[in-house]
Amino acid sequence: ESISRRLPDALDILASANQMGVSLVKGIDLVTKNVSGGFATELRRTRNDMRWNYDIQNALRGLANRVEVPQLTRTCNILAEGARSTGELHKVLSIAAEDTRHRYRLNRNRQQELNSYVAIVIVGFLVYLGVMVVLDRSFLGPVAEQAAAAGDAATGPIQLNADTLDLYHALFFHSALLQGVGTGLIAGKLTNNQVLSGLKYSIALVVLSVVVFYFV
Repeated sequence: ESISRRLPDALDILASANQMGVSLVKGIDLVTKNVSGGFATELRRTRNDMRWNYDIQNALRGLANRVEVPQLTRTCNILAEGARSTGELHKVLSIAAEDTRHRYRLNRNRQQELNSYVAIVIVGFLVYLGVMVVLDRSFLGPVAEQAAAAGDAATGPIQLNADTLDLYHALFFHSALLQGVGTGLIAGKLTNNQVLSGLKYSIALVVLSVVVFYFV
């Protein structure tokens, strides 16, 4: 996310520098002074690779293989071909910067749209959890007490006593846990298109279920 956000500005700096006659290697050196973190470290490695091996194409492809960010990989491939086939690299850099910025905006807008669906999924789980708690604490318990007081706990299609109350309590609790795991995995699929990325949501919802059933 950080690299995708910074990449368009970095390409703009490279394009402006190259248009003024600055080489790609020195342009990357300028970019490293305006970024920080892991992205700056990888750019320095790429700059050194270009200086020492005099192979721009392989240096750029090496950067793409190390970082494995789709937008950066696409940009490195474009720049590698542009450096090999054209002398006006600044035009390629400008086009790549605009394309990367446009893709980042699209992905950000998509993420914002999906966040509303994730919120709906989470709210659906909270409603389910609330219903389970209400059934467990506010419905079955009083009904069982009234049945016991009236002496007809063993009549009717559903027999309510201490044992069956524990059974229903365990049933509601386990169903909430399963619902939490499933809801988290769905949220991960919606946000990152990866089911396993939803494990963080699943863990949070499972912990919430345990806390609610323990204290309520």
